Order: sequence, then structure tokens, then C-alpha cells
Amino acid sequence: MDKLDKVEEKILGESQNRDRIITIKRILLQKLSKNHLRMVEIAGILSESSHLGEIKSQMIKVTTMSNRIIAGLILLLAFTSCVDERVYEDFQKLPSQGWSAQESLIFEIGELPESFGPNLIGVRFKEDYPYANIYVRLITQDSSLQTLENQLINLTLFDIDGEPMGEGFGSTYTLYDTLPFKIQSGTNQVILLQYMREAELKGIEAIGLKILK
Repeated sequence: MDKLDKVEEKILGESQNRDRIITIKRILLQKLSKNHLRMVEIAGILSESSHLGEIKSQMIKVTTMSNRIIAGLILLLAFTSCVDERVYEDFQKLPSQGWSAQESLIFEIGELPESFGPNLIGVRFKEDYPYANIYVRLITQDSSLQTLENQLINLTLFDIDGEPMGEGFGSTYTLYDTLPFKIQSGTNQVILLQYMREAELKGIEAIGLKILK
């Protein structure tokens, strides 16, 4: 609000109607606290004066900042909610040269509760990933390394129009998909390997595993 105060001071130096200016500012601030989106409309009505137009500019900046703050709070709440709902979650970053066919990703999930929710696999991939899907071998083992599950799963990363699926930021996207089977409660670790017949599979940045309550 410091910029608004400077604008007000500038206008008061040229105007004899101090009460009118103070009233305008009070109305604007009241609208900010009640509904910040209405500020732009109010500022537009006042734009006949060059100085009041400056108020409009400053109020738009404040509105943009308010939007960013609100968006940040929403993201924080969403993140907190996700943390509360998960039993286990981990993402393992892959080397920049690619995911080697010989490289196993091991997720040490420890002891799971007797009852838990869906199991999700996450893939963080680049927009220029050369395939529409990815085949992953998923193996689960108990604490004695006895294999409990050994399945090949197919994850679709691009739709039929070639558009990347999942949530994107820049040229990177993250897709979560439900596993075709439920991880058993006695599972101690999960092993993932890429089965794309590529010695070094490029375009995959990270692989994750999430188990919900």
C-alpha cells in the first residue's frame, strides 16, 4: 500500500478536494478486503484522471499479487492434504543420459499397515519423450527377498493426438496411474525396471511410487 500512499500524496498536492480523494481510497481498500477482483472494475471507473489512472495501475498490481498469494495458499493446502493422505511416497531421479535397462529402482517401503488405499506409480517425463507409452517391470518382495509380485505394466504417457498426459510444468509432465494389482501388506520393497528395449531410455526424468491411506 506504500505506492497508493505516494499516489494519494501527489494528487492532494494538486487538488483542493482532500475529502474526495480519501473517500476514493477508502472505498478501494474496502473492496480489496471484501473481494479483491472488484478492484479492477472500480479503478476503471476512476480512470478519467491521469492520476486516478495511476491508482488503477497500482490496484491492478495489488490484485495480481493477491491472486498469486491466494494461489500459493491453495497449493499449500493441497500439498498438506496429500501429505496427510499418503502412507508412503518417493520419487527417484534418473540420470540425464537416460534410464539404463540394467538399472533397477528400489523403493524401500518398510512395514505397511494392515489396511491401506490405492497404489500409484508416477512417471515424470519430458515432452520430447520418443514413445507414446512406457513398459515397466514391477517386482515386489518381502523382508526375506521372496518375490510376491512380478508384473509387466504399460503406462500411456501421450493421448491419441500426441498430447502429453498428466500435469505439466514447462516441458516436463508428471503422470500418476493406479497399479493393476494391490501391493500386499507384507511387502518390504518394490523394484522397477524399464522394459522398452532401449539400452538407455531417454526422456524419463524420474519414477515414483505412492501408497495412499
